Amino acid sequence: MRAWGGKDKDGNPLNGTRDANLDKGWLLTKPTDLKLRCKYCDKWHDTQEEVEGCNKSRKAFVSLHERKAKEELKEDPVADLRKEVNELKSVMMELMEKIGGKVFQPENNEAPENSKETGGVKKKVER
Repeated sequence: MRAWGGKDKDGNPLNGTRDANLDKGWLLTKPTDLKLRCKYCDKWHDTQEEVEGCNKSRKAFVSLHERKAKEELKEDPVADLRKEVNELKSVMMELMEKIGGKVFQPENNEAPENSKETGGVKKKVER
């Protein structure tokens, strides 16, 4: 049993007790007409044909979304990001040249031997 409270239409307070099992949707007596539980939608159906129909509709739904997912995977999202990053790099290079700063980006990924950044030691530049 569970205590409850509320107000009626006029605003007067109401209170009482309720059966918590009824709140959860449970019955006070066992059902006499048993139904089939569907493992596909986790609900109750009256006949086996309804369960099989639920399975067919679920398979159709899944296959539709699998096709859509495969179509989306055909397009490489990383390629678009790489293209955008390369565009941003070129814009940054142009801006640095206009400002007058020199951009250090060696071809062989190594820093020069006598630079302030490395302290005179050749180091591999991490990207």
